Amino acid sequence: MINLSHILIDSLDDAKVNLTPVIHSMLVTFLELPYNNDVKILEWCFNKSMQYFDDSAKIEHACSVINHINFLCDQSKVAETLFFNLDKEPYKNSPELQELIWKKLVVYVNDFNLSNREKTYLIQRIFNNVESLFNKVPVSILVNDIF
Repeated sequence: MINLSHILIDSLDDAKVNLTPVIHSMLVTFLELPYNNDVKILEWCFNKSMQYFDDSAKIEHACSVINHINFLCDQSKVAETLFFNLDKEPYKNSPELQELIWKKLVVYVNDFNLSNREKTYLIQRIFNNVESLFNKVPVSILVNDIF
């Protein structure tokens, strides 16, 4: 099946222009109309933003995407893409973003259509800095809300 978003992304990869406004526009559009079954656009935007955005803009966009996840519909692919992409710099060093990941993603990981193995894998990726995590996240959230 040919998907127009894939054609667009492939064409943009070859563009010899500053893609900052394009990436921003695509992220805004993604937030308004998330492509539940096609997260290639989101992944492409995160990868390209590494090249074109400063750290604060990257973190701002990541926070926006997390805040717009709709738990009433299946957006597990969006969450999984976020977990994978937010495991990189500068996202790992942003306390604001890590707190938001806990509030909006990890605590609600049971709402996503993932196997127990996938849930465990995604949660383990967040535990890079366990010491600071336990200083901020109540153990009751870890025990009661996730498992």
